[in-house]
Amino acid sequence: MMILGHVLGGLALAGGSILAAAIAVALAGMSGIRHLRKLLSGHSFRVVQLDGSQYADVAEPPGSDYANVVQLDRSEYTEVR
Repeated sequence: MMILGHVLGGLALAGGSILAAAIAVALAGMSGIRHLRKLLSGHSFRVVQLDGSQYADVAEPPGSDYANVVQLDRSEYTEVR
């Protein structure tokens, strides 16, 4: 009977600790999502969208090691948004 009590007590303790850990993870996830929403909705997280004219100073590499590469002019492709 004592062995059965120790086994049941250990299972209850393990189950309780797993339940407490699951609750802690759920609370941390909910507060993290709330914090992320505050960051994205507020002015503390600034996102600047660039238009095509701001890419003019980015240089492409002069050569390529691949044989079947087609070099495109800026007028031959469109910007994907």
